[in-house]
Amino acid sequence: SVICVPTHSSKHSKTTSKPTPSKSTPSPEGHSSPIYHPTRLTNSKVKKIHEIAQNAQNVQNQ
Repeated sequence: SVICVPTHSSKHSKTTSKPTPSKSTPSPEGHSSPIYHPTRLTNSKVKKIHEIAQNAQNVQNQ
């Protein structure tokens, strides 16, 4: 968000005024969301995430 292309400056000013970007600024430790705490995920979810990641890598390699 720091680097602004002049043509997109209007879009960036809109997004910065929204509260959503500020959520990404705090450190992951501050969030209780399970996304930031892999230990809370079930094994099946972890496996699925790994499978999705591997599939994405395979698609990129092809």
